[in-house]
Amino acid sequence: MDNDEVLKIIKWAQKNQKHLTHIKIKDELSDEERLKMSLCRHFVQYVNEHRITIFALAKKLGVSKMRATEIANYKISNLTADELQELLARLK
Repeated sequence: MDNDEVLKIIKWAQKNQKHLTHIKIKDELSDEERLKMSLCRHFVQYVNEHRITIFALAKKLGVSKMRATEIANYKISNLTADELQELLARLK
């Protein structure tokens, strides 16, 4: 899922009075947040390409299911770019 798709989901949610508090408008993202979003996208692509569950991703990364869910749902406020890069290296 690329940033444009995420933005479409946000716009849809805003129109339907839903709140996605963990995702900001693209123009409001800092450079670090953009980097973290980009890194999270790689995990989502991996899950989709390999057709695995979030639980399987968590096991492969050696993290909790909750942490894998945060990554897959772009909840970047609790993540660091360094941590994401380290985890991404584990997928290869």
